[in-house]
Amino acid sequence: MQVAVIGAGAAGLCAARHIMYSTANRATPTVFEKSNCIGGTWVFTPQTGKDERGEPVHSSMYLDLKTNLPKEVMAFPDFPFRNTDDSFLHHSKVLEYLEDYCRHYDLYKNIKFNTKIVNVEPIDKGGSGDVKENWNVQYKNMQTNEVHQDVFDAVLVCNGHYSEPRYPKIPGLEKFEGKVVHSHDFRYSQDFKDENIIILGAAASGTDIAVEISKHVNQVYLSHNNPLLPSKLPANVAQVRGIERCLSPNGFLLTDGSRVQCDSLILATGYNYDFPFLSEKCGISVENNQVKPLYKHFLNIEHPSMGLIGLCFRIMPCSFFDYQIRYFVKILMKEVDTPTKDEMYEDTEKEYNYRINTLGMREKDFHKMGDLQWDYNADIAKLANIQPLPPVIEKLYREVWSRRKIDLVQYKNDKYSIKDSDQFIVKHI
Repeated sequence: MQVAVIGAGAAGLCAARHIMYSTANRATPTVFEKSNCIGGTWVFTPQTGKDERGEPVHSSMYLDLKTNLPKEVMAFPDFPFRNTDDSFLHHSKVLEYLEDYCRHYDLYKNIKFNTKIVNVEPIDKGGSGDVKENWNVQYKNMQTNEVHQDVFDAVLVCNGHYSEPRYPKIPGLEKFEGKVVHSHDFRYSQDFKDENIIILGAAASGTDIAVEISKHVNQVYLSHNNPLLPSKLPANVAQVRGIERCLSPNGFLLTDGSRVQCDSLILATGYNYDFPFLSEKCGISVENNQVKPLYKHFLNIEHPSMGLIGLCFRIMPCSFFDYQIRYFVKILMKEVDTPTKDEMYEDTEKEYNYRINTLGMREKDFHKMGDLQWDYNADIAKLANIQPLPPVIEKLYREVWSRRKIDLVQYKNDKYSIKDSDQFIVKHI
């Protein structure tokens, strides 16, 4: 059985590892990676916009980024971080970890570097009952521009979702004469030295950049319409309401009627899901930030030999990828029962109603997990008949987010260690 894996970031490497080692040699992964190295978004590059080949730069990593989760909960369940006592790591250490993972499981031999996926579409072989289709995968060698195609039994899409910036519509923005930078293209805090900055968006990227850039700039206005963050913030970081419109070459009107003047605007406004290589025949669409039709947020209901891994946000990524992929592999190997299409649609509709109608979540946040990830992980573990995550992981994660909520400036100095499956130790520095 041949499985195409699109992307050699954390999810793609995890997919290759489990296809190789969990199928008793009954399946072989081929990983397609557009760049010349593994790591996905964890590969820092000073480039923004387009790279030397004219391709959009994939990474959103900035020079001084440190993880906002500790390594103790970031790791793949069977592969802990090594050789560091720190819990919150510089992005270069995460890349080293992924490289160690790749070497440990001997994955490099299965990766086609400098290879861009051009088109993926199902080949219907007819029949009924079991899945009777293959996948035609077209790909281009980025060095020779030669286009090839192969047939695969299954496809795992692991191209990430932090590379296609979402730009808000700000009336009058054409008047603004300062820099306008999406967080995807933010690289160096020093580029804004001594400026007054407004950052639109106060989720993970917006708050992390605000704290980091405050060391180099005069004033930061953290602009958002959510309840005010209760956290301690640097003295030169002020929370203000969201942007209503641009008034002048250096001024913005906010939603509460107040005004601010600034030299640069940083848009921490999120990302779009983007699958330009999937043909319409794959049946995948994106509506209001929801990828459809998916069972358990990853399995293509119309073509269940395709999985889209790691679309959810506010998660512990590596373990989340790991559980989705292990479930997918078991489905592929027919080691677990697969629900019917009707059952998968019914389950998805039930979850949609629970999230939107019962919990009051916004439709565009359908793939947002947060506290919902624990029930989700347990559900996937049960469906896949695999060991659930130990309770200590959830406890540690909740502790970190509680600390982050009240002290965005200092929480990354904390150090954690896992004592056993139920307890952890924390040292506040």
